[in-house]
Amino acid sequence: TDILCFGDSTGVIDITVTGGTLPYSYVWNTGALSEDLDTIPAGNYDVVVTDINGCSMPYATSLSEPLTPLSLSITHTDALCIGGQEGTTDLTASGGTAPYSYFWNNNEITEDLGGLVAGYYYCEVTDDHGCTDTIGAVVEDPTNTMVPSVTHTDVLCFDGSDGTIDLTI
Repeated sequence: TDILCFGDSTGVIDITVTGGTLPYSYVWNTGALSEDLDTIPAGNYDVVVTDINGCSMPYATSLSEPLTPLSLSITHTDALCIGGQEGTTDLTASGGTAPYSYFWNNNEITEDLGGLVAGYYYCEVTDDHGCTDTIGAVVEDPTNTMVPSVTHTDVLCFDGSDGTIDLTI
């Protein structure tokens, strides 16, 4: 059984020997002396099986794994106004085995998010073999808030037009 997730040691080799005279002995290139191997990483495996009469038969096999690990990257944009819903995330998955599925902490199942208020958003990505990785981003409100300041000058006479308003943001 090949390794499903890059770098794991979940491989299994289960051999069946027929012929010769029982019992059999096994010598693997890993030093193992058992008939089968489990919890092993990707690689090449050789075994020599010998029966009670000293008759030997070599066997070679290899276990593979995905070429690269599941890898995630994320960018985001913050909300434009305090309390605004303009935040976004842009998630990119690579490696592992496509296709990928997405599950965000706000229960969304899309690759990217939009219309976000300030907060922490994280996503667990699962590849086709069940390998997972998690990544997140913080969407923030702007740090500089608009603060209006108003000064004014009253009209001097009834029906006059000499009053002023000065608005500074």
